[in-house]
Amino acid sequence: MWGALPAATMVVDDVLPPWRPRCVLIRGRAEALAAATGPDGEPAGPIIRLHPTEVISWGMEFAGE
Repeated sequence: MWGALPAATMVVDDVLPPWRPRCVLIRGRAEALAAATGPDGEPAGPIIRLHPTEVISWGMEFAGE
């Protein structure tokens, strides 16, 4: 069985050419849901919902590229 500590971190990163890294880091409390509904109203199945407490990003000046 998994521990009961609900802390989670999610990192999304990539690198644009020639060398322009960018990243978003989200930390918060995780909540496991056995069943959820998607934005279209359809069942989405089990998900992990992240309730953010901290968001850090860098390199986003390239976000429109």
